[in-house]
This record gives sequence, structure tokens and C-alpha cells, in this order.
Amino acid sequence: MEVQKKCFKTKETRGVSFSPFSDWKLHQDVIDPKSIVSENTNDETNKLEPKPIIFQDATMNERIQRDIEYARVKLGITSSYIYHLSPKELPDFLTGFEATIRVNIRDVIIYQHADMKRRKLVARPVITFPLGFKRLLHVSPQVVEEVAVTLLNQESLLHTIREERSQLVNLKQKSRHAHSSLLKKARTALSARLYKHDANSHFLRSKENTKYWLSKGISKKNIKILYELVDYFYLSHDWNDYIYRKLFLH
Repeated sequence: MEVQKKCFKTKETRGVSFSPFSDWKLHQDVIDPKSIVSENTNDETNKLEPKPIIFQDATMNERIQRDIEYARVKLGITSSYIYHLSPKELPDFLTGFEATIRVNIRDVIIYQHADMKRRKLVARPVITFPLGFKRLLHVSPQVVEEVAVTLLNQESLLHTIREERSQLVNLKQKSRHAHSSLLKKARTALSARLYKHDANSHFLRSKENTKYWLSKGISKKNIKILYELVDYFYLSHDWNDYIYRKLFLH
């Protein structure tokens, strides 16, 4: 299933996007803190202020600190934040389904402003499904539990697959403008790794995986839904970027 993605406009400077709310004090229209669902704890290790952020780029540091201040003062978010996906944000096949994305607001801000190397150090969002999979897949509780456990065990693998797909697209784009033996070797090596990782996942569309889930008692129709669900939540969206834009660019 092809997931429709929203397009957002951002400013770019030296390849790094930044929010117009880096100058949020100049803006009159701000988000009502009461409309934000956040989860702040008393654990000082989760607070924003005690943790300094140091980049060589002073301008980048300034943008990050301004966004952190905006999140604290205007949004009332100082640590973890839980974003509830509304029905309008979910594809039709997930009607009635519920999902939440938990992030640390500091990680979301750093991810938006930092370079690719620094982004890799940011914690990944935690995706949860409050209602589980029983209603969606129409299977026994035992099978639902197996699906949930398998998905949990393969989250890191799915993240790797998503990153490698993105890297492969970038390499292909570079190859269009420069014919280099190094680029060709890099593409070949990356394609081989991606092929291996794809084969290790139970949630990518294939005859082997379909046979596997059929043996667990899931119908072909619901196996397709399972593939599409995993693609939507784990392969098609960059949730750190998505939530940043929802909070800072709306």
C-alpha cells in the first residue's frame, strides 16, 4: 500500500533545516499548552535544562536552545512527550485503530537541527498500540502475543532497513550526477546488506513470510494488513521529524 505523506515546507541553510520558531518570541500564534499531551517526570535525568548541548556550529546551538525554551515555556514540555495519532492521520485500513508515539522532546529538537552523524545518536521513538492487534487481525490472544513479541524483537532490524533504504536512495541520486567506481561499490555493498536484512524480517511482503503467518492462523487478508501496518509505522515515516513539525511548524 502506498502511504500518502504530508508535505511540509522548511527553510534550509547549509543542508540543515530549522524552524521559524527558532525566533518564537516574535510570533503571536502559539500552541495552547493545555492541548498538548505530555509526560513530565520528577527524575532530574529526564529534564532538559541540566543537559548542555555543544556543537561546533554556534548558530546550530542557538537554534536548539531556542526550541528547547519554546517547548518548555509555550508547550509545557520538558522531557518525554506522547503524541496520539488522530484518526485523520491513519490510513483507511487502520480505521478504529489507536497508536501513540513517545519521544523525548530534546531528542526531537536535536534530530531536527543536527547533521546525520549526530542524528544516529538520538533515541528512536517508541511506538505503542493501546488496543493491540486482536481486533485488527481477528486471531487468538496467543497469536496476538506472538505478533507483538516478534515485532518488538525486530524493531531494531526494521529501523536498520529503513535507514539503509534511505541511504540507497541517496546513493542512487548521487550516481545520476557523478559516475564513480566508489559510488558503484558502495551501492552494491549496501544493496547486499539490505537484501540480507530484508530476508531476516517476518514483516516484509514475501512468500516465505506469508507462509509463516498463515501457519500461525492469520488469514491472507489480515497478513496484508499486518504488512501495511508495519510499513506505515516502521518504514514509511520519520517520527522524530513528523512530531517536530506538528509541534513547531503548525
